[in-house]
Amino acid sequence: MKSLFWILFVSLSSAYTGVSQSTQMAAVSKSDAVGFSSRLETDNSRPSTSNGTLGRTVQVNIWYPGRIGQRSPKVMMFSDYLRTKDMEMGAGGTPQSYGKTVDDYFQWPISQGADKSLLDSIASAKIPMGAVKNIDFAPGKHPVILLMHGSAVDFAFLGESLAEQGYIAVNVPVKGYGQKELDVNGIGMETEIRDYEFALSTLAHNPSMDRNDITALGFSFGGQSALGLACRNPNITRVISYDGGIGDKFGARLVAESPFCATENVSAGILHIYDASYTRSYLDKIRSFVYAEKTFVGLNGIAHWHFTSFGYLASQIPKLFGEKEYAKNGYETIWRITKGYLDSRSKNPKVLYSLPEDEFDLVDEVEHLGPIEIK
Repeated sequence: MKSLFWILFVSLSSAYTGVSQSTQMAAVSKSDAVGFSSRLETDNSRPSTSNGTLGRTVQVNIWYPGRIGQRSPKVMMFSDYLRTKDMEMGAGGTPQSYGKTVDDYFQWPISQGADKSLLDSIASAKIPMGAVKNIDFAPGKHPVILLMHGSAVDFAFLGESLAEQGYIAVNVPVKGYGQKELDVNGIGMETEIRDYEFALSTLAHNPSMDRNDITALGFSFGGQSALGLACRNPNITRVISYDGGIGDKFGARLVAESPFCATENVSAGILHIYDASYTRSYLDKIRSFVYAEKTFVGLNGIAHWHFTSFGYLASQIPKLFGEKEYAKNGYETIWRITKGYLDSRSKNPKVLYSLPEDEFDLVDEVEHLGPIEIK
């Protein structure tokens, strides 16, 4: 087991010294740093997930361009994100609760074929990340990206990468309306939307956030929640769907049932990146939003977990998900497409985004649809 721990530590820590992943910080410095903060807020307009009384605990996680002060910075470990998850219900912090949190967190990847012993080693190893906790914000205003449907640990690598590029990334862990488990229906979609509206309200006085430049990025079920959030918040100018439910009939139905998501209310640009082998893909609902610019990118050789932190971990740890052949560069491809889209939109949002297909060997399907011009 000792050799396995060493392999994990070397492979993952080397990726964070700029050797193989240019999207992460090469080193923490006074002029170039990624900050991370997490705090608990209480929404007194909604019931608790523990006892039904008013007072919903909402954990607000933020990655941001930071600035190192005089004190020696302490770089976070991957386990710090697991400990953040342990606290997301407003309780935790004991060895017992942390152990249960880790076990619960690994249930899904194990169901997808991941090796439990490798996952346990990831939780135990001291794997350095790129963020420093609770440092000052870097000067200036920064565009905002909302990372929807997951916990801080699910978006750990993505959040750090976005902050390094100059974005403030905000995450609220997914929970149900009156319980821990998400309601996989319209109530669940509404719950996620309201969690992020509440989180943004708690950040209203943060001078570092450019509230006129917000992107909603939703993974899986969060795809329709991200779109639903944009339908009623016009300052959200882009929606990025990571294998999101808006690309199947169930998610399309939830969006169609939203009174806010009538065709005339959807004008935010949409990027939908998805598994091209998914047999139940349904893109007609997204195509029907004729006032929005839309880009669909189908990728080969990927799985649903590629869009989470497990995608990055699998790129560094051989056969993390067993013997089945998946693209090793799946996570990297998803990140590069995301970054290219964001860069393009920030430089000239009036020019129709065009994916340079020749740069990506996993791209199977691409479709660009421009918006109908309103005269």
